[in-house]
Amino acid sequence: MATKQDPIVVDGNEIRKDPQSVLTQMCDRLDLPFTDKMLSWPTGLKSCDGVWAKFWYSDLHSTTGFRPPSGIKITENDIPMEHIPFYREVLPYYQKLLSHSIRA
Repeated sequence: MATKQDPIVVDGNEIRKDPQSVLTQMCDRLDLPFTDKMLSWPTGLKSCDGVWAKFWYSDLHSTTGFRPPSGIKITENDIPMEHIPFYREVLPYYQKLLSHSIRA
Protein backbone atom coordinates (compact mmCIF):
# COMPACT_ATOMS: atom_id res chain seq x y z
CA MET A 1 0.00 0.00 0.00
CA ALA A 2 1.53 3.31 -1.08
CA THR A 3 1.35 6.35 1.16
CA LYS A 4 2.53 9.91 0.75
CA GLN A 5 4.48 9.79 4.00
CA ASP A 6 8.22 9.37 3.90
CA PRO A 7 9.30 6.15 5.59
CA ILE A 8 11.08 6.33 8.91
CA VAL A 9 14.43 4.66 8.40
CA VAL A 10 17.02 4.40 11.16
CA ASP A 11 20.55 3.44 10.15
CA GLY A 12 22.52 1.64 12.86
CA ASN A 13 25.61 3.79 12.36
CA GLU A 14 23.64 7.03 12.60
CA ILE A 15 21.84 6.12 15.81
CA ARG A 16 25.12 4.98 17.33
CA LYS A 17 26.80 8.30 16.37
CA ASP A 18 24.22 10.41 18.18
CA PRO A 19 21.41 8.40 19.76
CA GLN A 20 19.66 11.40 21.29
CA SER A 21 19.48 13.29 18.00
CA VAL A 22 18.22 10.33 15.97
CA LEU A 23 15.70 9.21 18.59
CA THR A 24 14.44 12.78 19.06
CA GLN A 25 13.89 13.13 15.30
CA MET A 26 12.18 9.75 15.13
CA CYS A 27 9.90 10.61 18.06
CA ASP A 28 9.04 13.97 16.47
CA ARG A 29 8.02 12.24 13.24
CA LEU A 30 5.92 9.74 15.17
CA ASP A 31 4.41 12.46 17.36
CA LEU A 32 5.77 10.76 20.48
CA PRO A 33 7.58 12.38 23.40
CA PHE A 34 11.32 11.79 23.63
CA THR A 35 12.66 10.76 27.02
CA ASP A 36 16.25 10.27 28.20
CA LYS A 37 15.18 6.79 29.34
CA MET A 38 15.46 5.76 25.68
CA LEU A 39 19.23 6.24 25.84
CA SER A 40 20.09 3.61 28.45
CA TRP A 41 18.82 0.36 29.88
CA PRO A 42 19.79 -2.15 32.58
CA THR A 43 21.92 -5.14 31.63
CA GLY A 44 20.49 -8.64 31.45
CA LEU A 45 17.47 -10.46 30.08
CA LYS A 46 14.11 -8.71 29.78
CA SER A 47 10.71 -10.38 30.07
CA CYS A 48 9.79 -8.98 26.63
CA ASP A 49 12.87 -10.43 24.86
CA GLY A 50 11.10 -13.52 23.57
CA VAL A 51 12.44 -16.91 22.57
CA TRP A 52 15.12 -15.56 20.22
CA ALA A 53 16.86 -13.46 22.89
CA LYS A 54 19.66 -15.94 23.52
CA PHE A 55 20.53 -15.93 19.81
CA TRP A 56 20.11 -12.23 18.99
CA TYR A 57 20.62 -10.11 22.08
CA SER A 58 23.91 -11.13 23.72
CA ASP A 59 25.54 -7.74 23.06
CA LEU A 60 22.42 -5.88 24.10
CA HIS A 61 22.22 -7.79 27.37
CA SER A 62 25.79 -6.81 28.27
CA THR A 63 25.42 -3.09 27.51
CA THR A 64 23.67 -0.20 29.21
CA GLY A 65 23.50 2.15 26.24
CA PHE A 66 24.45 2.79 22.63
CA ARG A 67 28.05 2.17 21.60
CA PRO A 68 29.78 4.40 19.04
CA PRO A 69 29.93 2.96 15.49
CA SER A 70 32.76 0.51 14.89
CA GLY A 71 34.05 2.40 11.86
CA ILE A 72 34.36 -0.86 9.93
CA LYS A 73 33.29 -0.45 6.31
CA ILE A 74 32.03 -3.58 4.57
CA THR A 75 32.94 -3.80 0.89
CA GLU A 76 32.23 -6.35 -1.79
CA ASN A 77 35.63 -7.89 -1.01
CA ASP A 78 34.30 -8.88 2.42
CA ILE A 79 31.35 -10.82 0.98
CA PRO A 80 31.73 -14.55 0.21
CA MET A 81 31.81 -15.11 -3.56
CA GLU A 82 28.60 -17.14 -3.57
CA HIS A 83 26.74 -14.16 -2.05
CA ILE A 84 28.05 -11.47 -4.43
CA PRO A 85 25.13 -11.77 -6.91
CA PHE A 86 22.61 -11.31 -4.10
CA TYR A 87 24.62 -8.41 -2.63
CA ARG A 88 24.67 -6.66 -6.00
CA GLU A 89 20.96 -7.26 -6.47
CA VAL A 90 19.89 -5.79 -3.12
CA LEU A 91 22.45 -2.96 -2.83
CA PRO A 92 20.36 -0.42 -4.81
CA TYR A 93 17.38 -1.09 -2.51
CA TYR A 94 19.57 -0.66 0.56
CA GLN A 95 20.95 2.60 -0.82
CA LYS A 96 17.42 3.84 -1.56
CA LEU A 97 16.36 3.11 2.03
CA LEU A 98 19.54 4.69 3.37
CA SER A 99 18.77 7.90 1.47
CA HIS A 100 15.66 8.24 3.68
CA SER A 101 17.44 7.54 6.97
CA ILE A 102 17.39 9.99 9.85
CA ARG A 103 20.79 11.70 10.12
CA ALA A 104 22.57 12.36 13.39
